[in-house]
Amino acid sequence: MARINSPFHKLAAEKKQRIMNAAFEEFIQKGYEQASTNAIVKRAGIGKGTLFHYFNSKKDLFLFLLDHCIDISDKEYIDKIDTTEGDIIKRFRDAALLKKRMMAKYPYLSDFILVAFSSNSSELINALHERRQTLEKKGIGRIYENIDTTLFKDDLDVEKALQLITWALDGYRNENERKLKGKTFTLEEFDLLHKEFDEYLEVLKKAFYK
Repeated sequence: MARINSPFHKLAAEKKQRIMNAAFEEFIQKGYEQASTNAIVKRAGIGKGTLFHYFNSKKDLFLFLLDHCIDISDKEYIDKIDTTEGDIIKRFRDAALLKKRMMAKYPYLSDFILVAFSSNSSELINALHERRQTLEKKGIGRIYENIDTTLFKDDLDVEKALQLITWALDGYRNENERKLKGKTFTLEEFDLLHKEFDEYLEVLKKAFYK
């Protein structure tokens, strides 16, 4: 999704990363509308003309960063979900571990995606909606591919059971997004969230499995 042919990618790695880090920091701290390109160039130690040589606008920069994060999420999380694991509950658990490792490797990623998809900016709404739908469709497709339905209780409507699991986990995710918004969590705190998530998965397993 990221614009691979962008001239920005031709920059030296250190300078490119410095600009991206400055932009991530500014957008995460202030959100899209309140973020300042003046602050970004000051943090990055570059001139404003240099920034706008590579990005036409603040919106263009923001969406470039979001596409970068989505690309990482695809490669480090979604594409690594093991679709040969037929147990949907175990697959959710394994996927959560993949996400935790990704967040440890790219600490800015989850904060920026959360800021991006929480934005109500009229400038961004269509672009964000399109990207979120694409990301969620790919993730959901991967999570639910090749599920072993024989693990479910015999008297259950499996499709409805899977829908209930989806609703439950979507609600859990949305609640955590609400808690995380505007906060910086340590890895220890994410460990606690992962433990809590595991406990909820055990409840779902007891409710729906034989």
